[in-house]
Amino acid sequence: MNQIDEILSRKIHNRISRQKIEPITTIQQIIKECSSDLGIKEPKLIFCDTLRRSFNAFKLKSEHYLLYDNSLIESLYIFNHIAMDTSNTDNMDKFFYKLFAEELICGGDLIHSLYFSGKYRLYDYTFVTDKTQNILEHSTRQIYFLMGHELMHISLSHNKDNSNNKIPDEFVKVIKVATRILMEKFVKDDSSELEVLSKVSGYFLKEIADNFDDYMNKIEKSERFLHFVEECYCDYTGLKLLLEHYSGAEKSIAAITNTLNFLIIFESIRSDLFFGIKELNSITKEAHDTLYYSVLRVQVLLIILQMNSSELIKLSYNEIKDCSPITERLEHFIKSLPSDKSMSVIDDSLLPNLGKETLISYILKSLSLGIKLV
Repeated sequence: MNQIDEILSRKIHNRISRQKIEPITTIQQIIKECSSDLGIKEPKLIFCDTLRRSFNAFKLKSEHYLLYDNSLIESLYIFNHIAMDTSNTDNMDKFFYKLFAEELICGGDLIHSLYFSGKYRLYDYTFVTDKTQNILEHSTRQIYFLMGHELMHISLSHNKDNSNNKIPDEFVKVIKVATRILMEKFVKDDSSELEVLSKVSGYFLKEIADNFDDYMNKIEKSERFLHFVEECYCDYTGLKLLLEHYSGAEKSIAAITNTLNFLIIFESIRSDLFFGIKELNSITKEAHDTLYYSVLRVQVLLIILQMNSSELIKLSYNEIKDCSPITERLEHFIKSLPSDKSMSVIDDSLLPNLGKETLISYILKSLSLGIKLV
């Protein structure tokens, strides 16, 4: 194995690989179309299936690569079904048990992961067959959006020295408007300006701003804010590429809002488990910051849509509203969990005898889809 192959292999292994998947022709075609639209060289595409659930564009030895993580698409496929029928709470609970079990594996907590994988097997996904075609169309659009997003990261890195290809100043202004609108909304929700700043300032700044104007001036110099701007611009590009290649804008917007809704829920779970299962019900700064980042990112996309089409913004808000029962169910799910000691189905002392790799393999096999069509 040469040095580059070894580095790439380690990148995937560090994500905790579930299985290898073969190259997918349709994905390669999407990469070709989007790369052509952006005027960049096609990156080398690496297919994987890991617990990190994310696509990733990166540069290695002057060559650009793009990790296509099939587990993200699998999760979106399930989430799309759940979003089509939010009255089925068993579907939601099974999905949450899976996400928690796999996230705990990533955190090295195999004891509690066994509890969630065991509960996962008690449920079946019950999906309505007449929705399947809509779900598949959603999935294709979601892949296009996610691919376009990652390719824009590559385009920006390709063109760092070309002022014509940098993020427009006008777009940065849009981000700042969206940021301020969200903060002012928090004030309307019975919080004072100082209370809002004490909660959100720490995400982009090292200190709490004196007022909203002070905050808006200071974030311009924050590296974290500049990274956030790039993420939003890549969202915008993914949306733009998708709308250019697919007819039926309303279906495309529904697919994207489902994608962002899922990412908010997944990042919320990841943040909730940041300090382990024992701190699950305590509100941490890290969890709050991550949720703020995710909601703000959606807010930015909605404002961009509003600037272009009042009809699209209406559709987007409706989609987010339709997914709210899933978020509410997640809150209920967490509050209903037993104590961390009750979740320990085996004793810690037995773990070395079982073997870490063997136990991970067992848990992953137990977390199969379990889909029942009706």
